[in-house]
Amino acid sequence: MKRLFYKHILRAKYMVDGKFFWNLNNAIAQCQKTYGKNVVWTVNYKQAYVQQGAWSNVHPDAYNGQGW
Repeated sequence: MKRLFYKHILRAKYMVDGKFFWNLNNAIAQCQKTYGKNVVWTVNYKQAYVQQGAWSNVHPDAYNGQGW
């Protein structure tokens, strides 16, 4: 019901963690405040922006304990 209200009546265009935004830059700013992987979705459930967390850029040898 909340999504229906924001999409059709208020014309929101983006979602981040259950919050609705009209501007992509504001949605990306909200996304960057959190740690880890986070996604900005359009109200049609398409990915508009994907933030990779700090641990997504770890060297592949670090996952299996080699290289340290």
